Amino acid sequence: MQPNILQQTGQMMAAPKQFDWPRSASDKEVDPKEDLRGVHWALSYVPNQPSKTETKMAYIQHPSYRRQASVENGADLKASHIDLSVGESRSGKHWQSALTAEMSRNAADKFNCKQPGGFQQLGAELRKSSLSFGDRADGGSAHETEQKARYGAPPPVEQATSFADTVGKDLRASHIDIANGRDTRASHWQSMQSSEMAEFAKEKFNCRKPAGFDHLIAELRKSSVPLGGLGR
Repeated sequence: MQPNILQQTGQMMAAPKQFDWPRSASDKEVDPKEDLRGVHWALSYVPNQPSKTETKMAYIQHPSYRRQASVENGADLKASHIDLSVGESRSGKHWQSALTAEMSRNAADKFNCKQPGGFQQLGAELRKSSLSFGDRADGGSAHETEQKARYGAPPPVEQATSFADTVGKDLRASHIDIANGRDTRASHWQSMQSSEMAEFAKEKFNCRKPAGFDHLIAELRKSSVPLGGLGR
């Protein structure tokens, strides 16, 4: 008996709770326990409905479209299968726009540059000179050039009375060669400090072995350590 009660109690607790609220007017019999467990207040006057998102409310479910086989066969039967370009290229490489066609019209005449004709006689007339090489109309000399006509004889120049400022300075200068033909350049000149520091440079930097110590070296090479017995 006890196991059956426990089993029934477990089934009741495991079963989902069903609340009927708000209570409809048709329901007359109400379980007091269920009534106590129910919610007796509402958040608004709008009847409770399952929640829906904005996407679900805005989305319209359309049935899947499936084209019938008879329609496909009919479109294939209505299509034309006659090849009007037999043996020719069906690519559009040779197509061009109306602007390109208009600009390319008469291209050979546009860019075929050549000398214009019908002006040979006019060219010969233009090359003729209308200048007169005879007597001038203004009465000038026929052998007088434009340079001579513009630039006449220079005006008279006053001769200087003294050359003291030019030749006098040269006359007052000395022309005696004290070097007597030697080099007069000063590239070999040096200062007093350089002269003092360079004095006895050969003795300073000419390193050599000092003399007079040969007999001392021989004595230093001798050993004073006896290699035999002591006292002998």
